[in-house]
Amino acid sequence: MTDNPEGSTMPNFDHDHHGNDSADHEFTTHTHGADVSVSKVGGGTVGKAYEGAWHYTIKVGDTVVAYGSNFTTVEKSKHEHVAVIIADIVAKEQQSPTC
Repeated sequence: MTDNPEGSTMPNFDHDHHGNDSADHEFTTHTHGADVSVSKVGGGTVGKAYEGAWHYTIKVGDTVVAYGSNFTTVEKSKHEHVAVIIADIVAKEQQSPTC
């Protein structure tokens, strides 16, 4: 599990999935060279802030590089903020050397 200074955690990325459709999400933005799509688990309204679990899909071109429903915010956050946090974490993980 990765701790995040924004008050969020994200365990266990699956970087090899190729089927999660970003059209299923409530919000999509482009950052860090990727399309980042998020939605609140249980439903949400873009522009309102929520705490709890989020669905996400990150695509570079047509390739899904990360997806899941395992991102949790402990503070209320809006869709746009959650998308940027997730993109930041994925970008840092992809830059980290692997053992």
